[in-house]
Amino acid sequence: MTLLRAQGRANVGSLALEVDLTVDAGEVVAIVGPNGSGKSSTLAAVLGLLPMEGRVEVHGHDVSERPLEARGLGWCPQAPGLPPTARVERLLRRASERAERGDGASARARMVAALELGQMPARVSALSGGQAQRVALGRALLASDVVLADEPVAAQDAHGAALVRGAIRAHAAAGGGVLLVSHRPDDLDGLADRVVVLDGGQVRQHGTLAEVRAAPTTAHAARVLGTTVLVGEVDDAHVLRGGWGELRVGDGAPVGQATALIRPSAVALATRPPSDGSQRNVLEMTVASVTRHLDGVTVSLDGRPALRALVTHDAAEALGLQPGQPLWASIKAADVTVLPAGA
Repeated sequence: MTLLRAQGRANVGSLALEVDLTVDAGEVVAIVGPNGSGKSSTLAAVLGLLPMEGRVEVHGHDVSERPLEARGLGWCPQAPGLPPTARVERLLRRASERAERGDGASARARMVAALELGQMPARVSALSGGQAQRVALGRALLASDVVLADEPVAAQDAHGAALVRGAIRAHAAAGGGVLLVSHRPDDLDGLADRVVVLDGGQVRQHGTLAEVRAAPTTAHAARVLGTTVLVGEVDDAHVLRGGWGELRVGDGAPVGQATALIRPSAVALATRPPSDGSQRNVLEMTVASVTRHLDGVTVSLDGRPALRALVTHDAAEALGLQPGQPLWASIKAADVTVLPAGA
């Protein structure tokens, strides 16, 4: 069932923005792209805050001519803008009063509880930036089963980020839908079901997170989805070299200037160097950060080159992952995707 459908065009200064997206029940859709590509403007167009030639449907009903408060959408902006003298409990109660009655409202109330809103100060003026962002998200989850959120994890520490990701996934699991903007790979792992890639205001690619990650059409999309992008030159010995170091690549890689892509799932981690390294790149690394989510654990690694790895929870526990820890990363030569320069 499609909860949200938006198609049209809008002008943002000199940028011609294309809006073409759907959000189905039970899914989280992420909009990614470089700064100035139109990510936040897309949300504004769907909300009616930016004039758009086209159509916005919520639950199959055309809401294109309605103001924001009558579109049936929950909205969590990057800067919450909550009234400083307001009481947190009253803000949430008023949002709950506008929500549908029945099981849907009850499920959303449980999601809000997952954000630990009850543990916060009584008044908005005493909230930290991360707490205010969670209150704004809580209001949105209570107000509607269709929620738009602009960088909902941006102001969170590791604990708060886990709460936000969990609440968004729970909202989708209960039959809701979420459209969010993000620019950090850690925000997408275990969170986004589908991805819409914007560049220059145009939709360049869309698909599941796995599909777009496997074959990104822009370098920025590759990076924001966690894929390592390396530029260098392949020699006759099938070694790609650049200022970042060197990697063995597959025998079929084109000789000359090239761009290499390494997916996080292609990076294996170990506490000691593996012995079968003939067709495998073995690199000494240091753990920079560890992000746990429902589907696994994302590990950012410092080294030459810097990498990202995606491992299971069991593997992470066995490795004892923590920042500053030395590790060995191995990548099969065949798992390094090499594209000719300019591709």
